[in-house]
Formats: sequence, structure tokens, C-alpha cells
Amino acid sequence: MPPKPDPQPAQLKHVSLKQLAREVGCSESTVCHILNGSERYAQKTRDRVLEAADRLKYRPNQLVKSLVSGRTRMVGVMIPPSDGFHGHMIRGIHDALTARDHAVILAFHPANITDPADESERQVIHRLVERRVDGIILRPTADAAPQTYFNEIWERRLPLVVVDRQLAEVDADFVGSDDEGGGRRAAEHLLHLGHRRVAVMGYYPKASPFRLRQAGFEDRIKNQADCSLTRLVDDDHACAVRLAREALGRPDRPTAVFCVNDTMARSLYDVAQKLKLSIPGDLSVVGFGDQTFGPWMSPPLTSFDQSPYDLGRAAATRLLSRLDDPPPPGNTPQITRQPVILVKRASTAPPTNAVD
Repeated sequence: MPPKPDPQPAQLKHVSLKQLAREVGCSESTVCHILNGSERYAQKTRDRVLEAADRLKYRPNQLVKSLVSGRTRMVGVMIPPSDGFHGHMIRGIHDALTARDHAVILAFHPANITDPADESERQVIHRLVERRVDGIILRPTADAAPQTYFNEIWERRLPLVVVDRQLAEVDADFVGSDDEGGGRRAAEHLLHLGHRRVAVMGYYPKASPFRLRQAGFEDRIKNQADCSLTRLVDDDHACAVRLAREALGRPDRPTAVFCVNDTMARSLYDVAQKLKLSIPGDLSVVGFGDQTFGPWMSPPLTSFDQSPYDLGRAAATRLLSRLDDPPPPGNTPQITRQPVILVKRASTAPPTNAVD
């Protein structure tokens, strides 16, 4: 005869605070205080309560607690899962929130929205608000969203922290990288190596991180009297690559290029290979973001580490501080830009015609 199937496990019953208190012979108030970390009771009593809670698999009723406190201890996080950078950022947010007993509701939306009439991001925000989140951490898809875009958040006085990409028209707390300072540091690195014919390469300049990196780079180059600058920038990635192919094919081609992100640098490597230009012998390349593929490129890519995990933790910490101490209406948003770190690898070197 075939073996009998294993019986279905018995459904785990929820143990209430009242039942737990009866089990250990203490008042509900005493049990509640001990479970919340109070040390004003005898160690023997605390041990008895904690052992029973573990044995009976007691879990507090978060719904009841939220009705009493007005807080669900849930935070909505909207960050596009487009690459490892955002993945590290999400992990930093998660670790900071869970350490303070908050749950994360991760909501995905399209990574790139170019149509101003696109309502998908706003719809996701509304769904989070409907689930009674205590606050929202957002990596926006566009810089130009107006204040009215977030009316439901403002009406409910929910804290909003924008991360990585600042909103130009929205008064919200912001945590991001020092993009402009990173662009300036890239210029200084290449100038120090001896490069005087340089270029900046990027796409979608409407995105504030890219625009600020380009601005920082160009401002530093303009202050160097004997330096020429070529812009390889377009709204479209493919068009920027075409501009690079044309510029690097000229006799007076740039000897170094700063790319506003590592993805652009990877495309530039392909252009150099097709033109039979060696990196860094003929062309030095600097990226931005220090993506996981950068160290494995040939040669390994010089780039800027933005510490995305720390950005995520900082954004979550800012939101928690707003929950603990809500600002008055009209309060000035806090803007934080964390330094970026230049990671020097083999893609940059002095130009072959450098003068000692």
C-alpha cells in the first residue's frame, strides 16, 4: 500500500497578551513592559516572561497597536530596482528601519519616465498612502514633479524623504551624493595626470545627478587656461555614443573622458575598442557610481564610490527622525549631500605626450 500522506500541520493559534500574562502569573501591564525592554522588574520575572513568550510564539497585535498609537510602523519605499546601486540603497534603508521595528513596503515603478503626463508614479504613491504607511522614501524618476504631485502626502502630513535625485520644485528632505563635487574631483584627477584635451560624456542632462556631475567637471576645467573641453552630451544614450565616436576619430581627439556614470563608460570602452584606441595608453576614462562590473572591465575602471548603502541608511534615519519629532508646517527641508570617493584603477594614466 502507498504510504499515507503526512497530515497537515495544525494551524498556529495566536496567543494574546492576556493569555501570556495568565501563563506566567503576572499582570498584563507587567508583561507588556517587560516585552518592551523594561529592566525595572526582577531578572527572574523577566526571564520567565521572555521564556514563555518564546515558547508560546507570542507576537504583539500590530493592528491594535497602530489603532492606539496612530502609527502602523510601515514605511513605503519607492526605488527602481534597476541596478546594484539601487539594490545596496534599498538594503541600507531596510536595515535602518527594521532596527527600529519598522516594516518596509517596497513599491516598484518604471525606472525612467520621460512623459510628463505619465501618472504611474503618482498612482503608486497613492496606493502606499491607502495602506496607511507612516512615511515614504522616494527615488524620483524625474526632477520636474510639482508640489501638487504630492498633495495627498502633504494633506496627511506624512514625512517624505527624497534620495539620490533631488526634486527641483518640491520642498522635501533630500539625501544624496555630492555629484557636483565628484565631477570637480574627476577634473582635478585628470588635470593632475597631465591631460589638457578632455571631454565630458553623458546622456539625459535633465537628470540632476548627471547635470551636476557635468557642471562640476566643466567648472573646474574652465579654470584651467591651457585646457580644451569637448561635450559629448545628448538626451539619448545612443546619440552620445555617436558623438564620442566622432570626437575620438579626429586627430585632435580628447586624451581623457569623464563619463557621468559607469554605464556610459562601458559604452565608451566599446567605442575605443572599435577605433583601436588603447585604455589608458591612448585614452583615460573616469566613470561615476563604482558599479559592480567596473573592477572587471578591461582595464578596471576608475570611478567614484557613492556608498549607496550609507545613502539608504541616512535616508531612513532622516525619515525616522521626522516621525519622532514632526517639523512644524512650513519647516525648511534638510538637504544632505554625502561625499563621494575616487577609486583609482587602471583606466587612467598620464597622456603619452605629457610634458614632465
